[in-house]
Amino acid sequence: MVTILVKDITIVNVYNQPKPSKKYPEPPVFEFLKREIKEQYSKIVIAGDYNLHHKEWESRAGPNTEADEVVEWLHENDMMLITPRNQKTYNNRTNIDLVYGSVDLLHRISFSGVDENTLSDHSIVEWDIYMSQSKNGDEIFTSVKRLNIKNADWEKFDKELSSAIKDFNVHNKTLKSTDQIDDQAKVLEEVVKRAMAKSMKEIKVMKKSKRYWNQELREKKEDGTLTTTVDEKRHEIWKALLPEIDHGLDREFEIDDDSRWPKLEFDEVDSALADTPNDKAPGDDGITGKVLKMAWLNKDFKERFFKLLQACVKLDTTQKSGDMALLLLYLNLRNLTIQSQEHTDQFPYLRFHLKYWKKLYKKNDQAYNTLTSTRAIWGRQGYCATDAVLELVQRIETSKEKISAMLIDIQGAFDNVNRNILAHTMEDMKLPKALINWTYQFVSEREASMLMDRRKDQCKN
Repeated sequence: MVTILVKDITIVNVYNQPKPSKKYPEPPVFEFLKREIKEQYSKIVIAGDYNLHHKEWESRAGPNTEADEVVEWLHENDMMLITPRNQKTYNNRTNIDLVYGSVDLLHRISFSGVDENTLSDHSIVEWDIYMSQSKNGDEIFTSVKRLNIKNADWEKFDKELSSAIKDFNVHNKTLKSTDQIDDQAKVLEEVVKRAMAKSMKEIKVMKKSKRYWNQELREKKEDGTLTTTVDEKRHEIWKALLPEIDHGLDREFEIDDDSRWPKLEFDEVDSALADTPNDKAPGDDGITGKVLKMAWLNKDFKERFFKLLQACVKLDTTQKSGDMALLLLYLNLRNLTIQSQEHTDQFPYLRFHLKYWKKLYKKNDQAYNTLTSTRAIWGRQGYCATDAVLELVQRIETSKEKISAMLIDIQGAFDNVNRNILAHTMEDMKLPKALINWTYQFVSEREASMLMDRRKDQCKN
């Protein structure tokens, strides 16, 4: 084993000999590494002849206790495979020459290839590592901290919340402009984040998702090759999930008084919070549904947060800053649940499909009724798509007739919606103009960032 330190990066070159025997009395090198490599080696690369076969790097590998122990130890120490799976390096038959790197280095390491032109029965494994934070000189990568929300000290959280509101001098006045909405959203977000930091302990990121990086989760590029770096994988995922869309010219909407767009009341926020999942993945601010629910119990925060939401509803807008804005989606799309019986008439394409299904199942009234009975669910307050599916399943299971159904999932429909077409569709449905305007703003001027291997890249419009 040879170890060198380059700046803050530890590079280890190993030859992992077989188990102890008369010929090889010393224990395998990984037994030594397990004792010596501690948590202070947060940036480390272990490359060399591993002399082991495991499904992580060789799909045809059989059971191997020693390899399992090494792989488990690598995962426990946040190490991930850099070299491609099934890359032949020994006698052009098998793969035992590997490169593993710590998660903190993944965006700085790239696999270059293998050189078979050697005098050895092993190929040379070539890889690059960039000493700067990013090979492009871009310092956009930042470690992401996670807090143990489940074991939070909520009594301390409540006190810290009131203290932060006082320290930040958060005003409790009525908001009268979109700029004031943005400013208040930012400061309330910081208030909650500070209270969280002082009442919750930091935890390590779960390791379960790491081991598959160089296996099933590698993306295929246009030239047919697989991604080998985090940057390449991000590029391919962005290209697939958020392609460029020509929305056309931005629109503006004249807002009129509409009884279907009532002013916001406290009980509506209570209801929206009750329907918000506790532990759904948080946005960039790390604020989960559970945190918002506990913050809502704080009188000082409740008054200010309510005035923020109230201003959004009154001014028919949504703030551009802060992931707490997602709560508003529950609040301001509420009018979609007001209409019930006349709801079907607002969807011409839905009426067409219902007629189609009736013609298709004219000999099977029960099957047709199964498909069309969900009209009573669409648009009804307190009901959702899950209720429609449950009713459909229940009727199919209790039916004595043979029933067929076709279910269609439009992949990425929400993320790739054309906002002008959406607004036009909502106008055809004669929905409140305030709702149309709010929805239009909600899907405009938005940014997304990708969190991969505990690092976040630049925001994408």
